Amino acid sequence: MKRAPNDLNDPEKRVAYVRNHIEWFLKNHPDAVEEFLNDVESKYASKLAVAEVEELAALCEKAILAKKSAEIPCNSLVDLIN
Repeated sequence: MKRAPNDLNDPEKRVAYVRNHIEWFLKNHPDAVEEFLNDVESKYASKLAVAEVEELAALCEKAILAKKSAEIPCNSLVDLIN
């Protein structure tokens, strides 16, 4: 549930997979969003375009707003841009 697949090398498929996984599955497990995004970051950091990082950070922020009681830091994604 918290692990990113190893074969998401196509940027469009990667973003779609991450978006769908967060919005469909992890919406019921907000505590797992941070670990999942950290796994995506560790596997694909060198391949992530700025637009992908921004979208992932936005998804993370959306997850926080959806579940206000959960604290899901998104700072590591933003650090990739800088």
